[in-house]
Amino acid sequence: MGAIYLQDAVCLLPARPELDENMLYIATSIEEMGGSCHLFQAQSSLPGGDGQLVQDFQKLADGRLSEILERLELLQASLHGSVDQTLLERAEEDLKRERIAYLRVRALAYFGSNQHTEVDARLHQLKSSLDELYKNWGNP
Repeated sequence: MGAIYLQDAVCLLPARPELDENMLYIATSIEEMGGSCHLFQAQSSLPGGDGQLVQDFQKLADGRLSEILERLELLQASLHGSVDQTLLERAEEDLKRERIAYLRVRALAYFGSNQHTEVDARLHQLKSSLDELYKNWGNP
């Protein structure tokens, strides 16, 4: 759900109604399975503490988006040179998977990210590259 882990099994999420509902469901499930769980709301009492937490959430989103960018670079590199239909189909599936991963990360980036624009551009670029390769495939 995009939580920041403070310690083992101690995590932090922003106060949002949809997250409260999800956490209540998870807590109930844990207790039904015989485990224990504590949910509470807190706020930082340190000056600037909220700002640091926002930065931590952004860093988490940036890290996940960096991983996607690395995989997109590998995918782009695989499209150089000789390509066949199998490679194109595999690349198209990989691109779909990365787009879904991106949408998931974006939904969990509660305070935004510095890399959304770059990932958007890279996804668009790869889609265009694949479209062009499909158009030219088999036409030397």
